[in-house]
Amino acid sequence: MRACYFCTWGPDSERLHDATEFAVVRRELDGMTSSEHVVTTRHDAEPLVEALDFFCRVAWPAHARGPEDVIRVVVAVGDQTWIADLERAIATPRSFNDGDVEN
Repeated sequence: MRACYFCTWGPDSERLHDATEFAVVRRELDGMTSSEHVVTTRHDAEPLVEALDFFCRVAWPAHARGPEDVIRVVVAVGDQTWIADLERAIATPRSFNDGDVEN
């Protein structure tokens, strides 16, 4: 079984998290199952740096043998500071934990 992580952060993360879980359950109820297991997490009460730390270090699929086996997608809406922080964190995944990202 493979795992897919869907992590949300920010002021509306609970709604996006719940909508994703609903879509996953709906797929299963419709009989559209696969070997993928979707893990959803929301980080609405955490600083961005902690959500990024989870996303880059903890949300690691069990099947992954290395970074080449992992595809990460980050979407930021509405805040240029978030976008800049996310771009920096994805470009250098270890640096955000060393104060490179604003809380």
